[in-house]
Amino acid sequence: MEEYSLGIIKPDAMPHCYEILSIIEENGLKVISQKTVHLDKQSLMEIYKELINEKFFPSFCDFMMSGECLAFVVEGTNAIQALNELAGTTDPHKARPGSLRNKFGTDIQKNAIHSSKDRKHFERELKILFPELIKFLED
Repeated sequence: MEEYSLGIIKPDAMPHCYEILSIIEENGLKVISQKTVHLDKQSLMEIYKELINEKFFPSFCDFMMSGECLAFVVEGTNAIQALNELAGTTDPHKARPGSLRNKFGTDIQKNAIHSSKDRKHFERELKILFPELIKFLED
């Protein structure tokens, strides 16, 4: 099924952003939009609202606000699942060898990439990071 997903290349992986996008496209997903963003606390609280009460959340926000990120939208067959599989599990040390987090991440917080968990998360993240695409994606 053709669908869309959203990803964010985190500050730690920005030096590798073009390599990461190339890997994503080599694996059958098409990057249809991308932009460099500097995330603020409010955006992070909306994107990661399930994590707000976790002890690590303040330091995670500091990390995410420490530099630019690259937000992107991909299109492809089962895009959400495909991007999540390419990203790998949250902990780079436990992620499948060759996954983006295994290859580019350093720890559970600096794990290179965020990918939409499911359709609900994708829609919420799209409204925050790519509001200009909402109408386009509904057509």
